[in-house]
Amino acid sequence: MSSSDLGPQLEGRVRIGGLCGTYDDGIAYVRHGGLSDMQQASPLLRASIPSENDKKGNAVEISQILEPMGSSGFKDTNPPVLSPLSPTRSDSAGTSPSDEHPSSPSTLTDDQSTYSTDYEETPPIHFLFLGSSIGNFTRPGASDFLRSLPLRPWISTSESSETPFGDTLLLGLDHDNRPELIERAYNDPAGHTRKFIMNGLAGVRRAFEEAGMSKEVISPFEEDQWDYQEAYNTVEKRHEGRYLSLSRKLITLEGQTVVIEAGEAVHIEYSYKYSEAAAQSLFNDSNLKPLHRWTSANGLYSLWLLHRPSFSFPITLNIPIVEQKAEIQMEPFSIRSKPQFSTIPTLEEWEEMWKLWDTVTLGMIPPGMMMQKPIDLRHKCLFYLGHIPTFLDIHLSRLLQEPNTEPDHFKYIFERGIDPHVDDPTQCHPHSEVPEADDEWPSLESILSFRDRVRIRLKSVYGKLDSGELSTKGIFEKKAMRVLWMTYEHEAFHVETLLYMLLQKAGDSDGTRPPPGVPIPDWLALSRRWSRRLQEEKQLDSRVVLGPADVWLGHDDSEERDMDATLPEG
Repeated sequence: MSSSDLGPQLEGRVRIGGLCGTYDDGIAYVRHGGLSDMQQASPLLRASIPSENDKKGNAVEISQILEPMGSSGFKDTNPPVLSPLSPTRSDSAGTSPSDEHPSSPSTLTDDQSTYSTDYEETPPIHFLFLGSSIGNFTRPGASDFLRSLPLRPWISTSESSETPFGDTLLLGLDHDNRPELIERAYNDPAGHTRKFIMNGLAGVRRAFEEAGMSKEVISPFEEDQWDYQEAYNTVEKRHEGRYLSLSRKLITLEGQTVVIEAGEAVHIEYSYKYSEAAAQSLFNDSNLKPLHRWTSANGLYSLWLLHRPSFSFPITLNIPIVEQKAEIQMEPFSIRSKPQFSTIPTLEEWEEMWKLWDTVTLGMIPPGMMMQKPIDLRHKCLFYLGHIPTFLDIHLSRLLQEPNTEPDHFKYIFERGIDPHVDDPTQCHPHSEVPEADDEWPSLESILSFRDRVRIRLKSVYGKLDSGELSTKGIFEKKAMRVLWMTYEHEAFHVETLLYMLLQKAGDSDGTRPPPGVPIPDWLALSRRWSRRLQEEKQLDSRVVLGPADVWLGHDDSEERDMDATLPEG
């Protein structure tokens, strides 16, 4: 890197660790004992996060690292400046891992399978996976690979910080372009791609030679014995590359003979292409969220800057179309039910909901605001921290026919929120009587302790459902499922309500805080993107033709059926 043109520009801005070289360089490194040297290497980027004094005013801006998009073939000659990705040292005297271990890369060994989740031990790491190489994975394989990357959720440097930072991934994706363009790229008139593919046969011959294989085994892989065959699969949205055998071949390996007939094709690669919807689906499945996107000037590919969120609620992009009314049969219950419109919320979905709820209530509401009412016809903020677990506990007690979780008197304080009357907004429906004085309220610590016990109780219901214990006690599974969905949705709706309340105090010096660890959107870039999309959509035919078709509204799901043993559970 130090000998490259880019190296001097990165001096003092980016710490570089690891091995940089060709495939042959990597093989040579391993053969000369590089892997054994790794056992003594320290984890990647061991240096600590800079001090608070260093952080102020010294965050790396993306525009300091990337060239303007116009000079690199991308749209927008003035790239938007993103929120700081990570702090950097104000001095340049620090030693990089590559300086400490010049003879071997600073990487992770088998004994160091994951680096520290603590940013003070391991500063933010920025992964690069460019060139749309991810397209060589199957779609499930791509999401499995990206999900396995050890990106940590972002954090904020302090409770009041507005510059969260963390690990990122810069990922290249080819668009789902026109088939003729894709096929031309993989079979260009100059023959560059063909030469690249056919060179793979030289690699096969070399590997066989190094393994001591006979000439009879090696000769069938001479280049003149094969041709290059390619095609774009419009159904799977992938390019497919193959070697086409030009003659009949008999290859004997370890006593087994393999026959390859003339005209038989040998698959060598897939290259999947991604529409915008397919890209979003990939990110959802990989637990990643976009921070920014750069699109090439010709619109053929994109670079996505991604991060791993602290919590995630994947968007359902493909919902099956029901062509006719049919009796709905419920799937057999399992606590491992697939998420998104499954029989019940999974435990994993509850965990994500709790992360969101705790981020909003404990991360965005400062202590001094707990006893405030951002909206007059609502309770104080502290009420909602007790309301959510109390509402859940009351319905679990009714379902299980058990006493409430202690302290029992919480149900009298936190059962019902304030709902303004629709016809007269100055009036409210009946609600819980709450303490008048601030010091009469339960402490935050006691509410959080109660919350944790109720969450444990909820988890136990899943175990009882899975084991069949509820059925043996005469508790219908469908009733339990209805309670679980209702309470899950109740908590989700209250996140929206509470955020609306907190918005009223946003911008106050002692008011609502930004969500900790959540990247600040690049509003300028989003504005430009939305403006471009609006202009593009104006050129499209916006008419939607529906039908003719029969449309069924609502669902046949009376709660009276829950308690009728003569009716099927579904």
